[in-house]
Amino acid sequence: MRLVLTLNASIRDADWATKKSGLGDRGGLKKYAEGIETLSAYLDAEEWDEAAIQKRADDLTARALETWSIS
Repeated sequence: MRLVLTLNASIRDADWATKKSGLGDRGGLKKYAEGIETLSAYLDAEEWDEAAIQKRADDLTARALETWSIS
């Protein structure tokens, strides 16, 4: 958990490209979140804007509904 907090603090106000690649000797999301199934599909996105955030939210909602058979 400490690694995530450190990563968040180091890239919090950075642009999307920096968040993906990291800053200085610190890796970014591509290094630390690559294996997270619900995020890895978005790591190649050129932009992380309201539309991309909404698409991920919709995908997460669909997965939750499928996983827990909620209708």
